[in-house]
Amino acid sequence: MFPLVLVGLAFAAVVLVARAADAAPGLRIVRCPLPALRDQGAPLAPPTGIVFPVTSVDPRVRDIAYVDTTGAVHNNDRTGVSADRYFGAPRDGGARHHAGIDLVAHAGDGIYAMESGVVVGMATGYVGLDAIVIAHASGVVALYGELRVASGLKAGDGVSFGQRIGTATTSSAGTELHIELWEHGHAPTSFTAWPAGSPAPKGLLDPTAYLFELAQSSLEV
Repeated sequence: MFPLVLVGLAFAAVVLVARAADAAPGLRIVRCPLPALRDQGAPLAPPTGIVFPVTSVDPRVRDIAYVDTTGAVHNNDRTGVSADRYFGAPRDGGARHHAGIDLVAHAGDGIYAMESGVVVGMATGYVGLDAIVIAHASGVVALYGELRVASGLKAGDGVSFGQRIGTATTSSAGTELHIELWEHGHAPTSFTAWPAGSPAPKGLLDPTAYLFELAQSSLEV
């Protein structure tokens, strides 16, 4: 655990929307099936034209760990990693819940801003790697963790959708991208502690449907 240095979450939300026909050079549409997910309440609906956060030669980066309507767990294929990667998964022998979703990544893979927004937090320390928190134009706040943040990025900087914000890097936890989503006006002060038996921290969102929508129809750098 370590503190994140946060700046104000208020920012001018300018939504940069790119339709498939208007995709910037170097971006392409990638689609995959959307499974039946367990009830999550009101689903998050990302805007069209946003970018999947990991670019790799390995198509498994778009495999999202989830729990289906029968309660069955579907983990993404991560060789040598036994812990469940889905939102709410047990951690530390059942002492806490997983507050995000871990995406497959390989050392050197590019990590990209899913939407336009403003950097509101930066940190270094968890498993020796970095985290960056971005307040996105759609209203969600995303923590991108267990990466190396791109040189020169700092709190207060604006980012565009598809801008490279870091690089996947191997640590004692393996190589992955940890994603947390929060309501606008909320942001983590560390990688989130969610004790077992407790409700989710105020403002923490289940990112499963959001990430599946990205995997299904987002742009890729």
